[in-house]
Amino acid sequence: MIRIRTLATSPVMTNTYILTFFNRDAIVIDPGGNKAAIDAALAEENAVCRAVLLTHAHFDHIGAVAALQKDGATVYMHADDVHTLEHANMAELCGTEIALFRPDVLFTEDTQTEICGQSVRVLHTPGHTPGGVCYIVGGALFSGDTLFCCSVGRTDFPGGDAVTLTRSIRDKLFTLKCDYPVYPGHDRTTTLFFEKENNPYV
Repeated sequence: MIRIRTLATSPVMTNTYILTFFNRDAIVIDPGGNKAAIDAALAEENAVCRAVLLTHAHFDHIGAVAALQKDGATVYMHADDVHTLEHANMAELCGTEIALFRPDVLFTEDTQTEICGQSVRVLHTPGHTPGGVCYIVGGALFSGDTLFCCSVGRTDFPGGDAVTLTRSIRDKLFTLKCDYPVYPGHDRTTTLFFEKENNPYV
């Protein structure tokens, strides 16, 4: 059993997802900021954050990572976004500073792994950033800033590429056989098949 809780964090209302499992271990996806709110939500679930999964390394998705890592969470991200993390996380756009961290585990390819006793599928979906990924956990797709409801991620930031993003969505996401609920990095949830049929940007 998985419980998914959504918090709006960061100055630009990033969706942070807290996934709590039957043993009360939790995975936090894209903790954009507001560590206090994340801690409060974890406490309400009587859960402990064991892992942080990052869809990419822009500032609005990593603001609380260093603090969660200090508390004992293992941090996962794609190797191709290490440069983004260190040099192009875009924090200056909002006049904010991000506490930097060293990821514990770097993905280098599409993979299936086990985190907190749960099967996690990692899909490398570059375009918004070079190391952008989507995760499939517990029958849900967490798309970060790759795919939104009737939209896609921006490609005008350093490292972005519109052709690559479109290819990632068409070849990696729209070829999936299951109509996953899609939990994006911003805005409301959607479903994969709805986006395949109706998204005007792909």
